[in-house]
Parts: sequence; structure tokens; C-alpha cells
Amino acid sequence: MGFREMLQDPTNFEGLTVITDEMLGSLQNELAEMLNELAVVFCKHHISWGITGGNALGAVRNQDFIPWDDDIDINISRRDYARLELIFETELKDRYILKKPGDMYYLYHFPQIHKKNTTYQLLQSDNRANDGIFIDIFIVENTFDNWLLNLIHGLGSTFFLFADSAMRLHACRKTVEKYCVNPRVVKAVRRKNALSLFFRFLPLEKWLYLSDRWFALSKNEASDKVVIPSGAKHFWGERYDRDVILPFVPIVVRQNSWHTLHRVKQY
Repeated sequence: MGFREMLQDPTNFEGLTVITDEMLGSLQNELAEMLNELAVVFCKHHISWGITGGNALGAVRNQDFIPWDDDIDINISRRDYARLELIFETELKDRYILKKPGDMYYLYHFPQIHKKNTTYQLLQSDNRANDGIFIDIFIVENTFDNWLLNLIHGLGSTFFLFADSAMRLHACRKTVEKYCVNPRVVKAVRRKNALSLFFRFLPLEKWLYLSDRWFALSKNEASDKVVIPSGAKHFWGERYDRDVILPFVPIVVRQNSWHTLHRVKQY
């Protein structure tokens, strides 16, 4: 169901900003500039990264954004993400904020890099979070070659993702219900909010922190497969042969030298 179908009145966006085509173009330019700046630091510290999702699709097809794309998603391996955390304070903190699962007022199970002195707030976000224009980071995790350990890893990831989702919806329930009109959607929101009762013995930030720790459970850098449990298709839909994702390879986007997945067309 599209976002507009969830609104009480698609012509009344009280409290919301509808992104026009002109604004979208400016946003894409700003995101590209952000990634170019980050790429310099990544290269300096030997942090491998690659655009993914719709960005990878647009890069392969048009060497550009998909026309309606309003974000940038990148993959980084868990090992390189740990390196990013170490160098962020000295290299990037003057212009950017690294938001991590478990940070106060941050509601997501994957990290984001936000640009300071900008404002860009999602519907499911906390007004106290001081959000800006951001780039999503989806961490590429090692997984277990042993089928039983892999099953445990997957089931645990699925559990944590559900807990995260229920608690995030609970945190944003008033905003979400304000803009929902479809009875089926309203019912689903209220049902999931009710299920969050089972998880409220811990704050959302703690659930997100524990999720991130669980995702990183396998330390096997030579596993046959890798997994991106924080991705859109979650653990079971985001398992790939290692060489589909890694190592990242160069690709030209808007005349910029970026990187993407090793076998991006197969992805």
C-alpha cells in the first residue's frame, strides 16, 4: 500500500512536507556530494563500501539515481564498519553524525550517517533526534556454514527484527495513526502496537543494540555466504554467496567513481 493511500486526506499534509521534483533533485545532489566526501575518507582508511538496492540498479542502468530515489544505501562489511566507528570522531564529526542502533532517540536497526546543519525527518522518527539528510548503512555480516548455527542465527535475527519493529511502531504510534485512514492499516497498526506489550520490559534503544550485536554473531570472515539481516528482505531474503557482494567493485555514477556489489547484475 502506498503512503498516500494511508493518509486521512491525500490533499491535506498538515505537519508533513511533500517533496517536489525540484526538491528531490536538490536532495539527490546533496546526497551525492555527501557520498563523495565520505568516499575520500573511506579510501584513506581502506574502508570498502558499495552502493546497493535501488542505487545499484540506477547505477547499472543509467549511471545515475533512479528518478524517484530519495536516499542512498550503502553496504559495508562488519569489519570495515568497526573501522569506520574508530575513525569517525577524528575524521568526520565536524560535518556528520554517525547514528547507531542503541543511540538515544534513534529508532532504527541499522546505522545512518547524518549531515549536520540540515533537517530531514522521517514519519517514524523521534522529534528529539536532531535528524538531517542521511545515508543508510546496511552491514554485510558473516554467517555460519553449519546449518544448525545458521538456523539459530536466522531465527534470532527474525525475532529481534520483529521486536524492533513492534517497539518502533509503539514509539511512533500517535504519528502513524494520525495519518492513517484505511481501516485495515489502522487495525494492523493497533495490533502490532498491542504486541509490543511483550517487549516493553526493555526500551527500544536496548532492543536495537541487542539486535546489532546478534546480527554480528558470526566472526567467520571466510564463510561461504554473507547476510544482510538489516536489509529490506531481512535475514532469509538477504543471504548471498560471498562473491555476489564482496569484494566491492568500481562503478561510475554521475561521473563520480563509486563502488557497488561484486556481481551487481546477479544481485
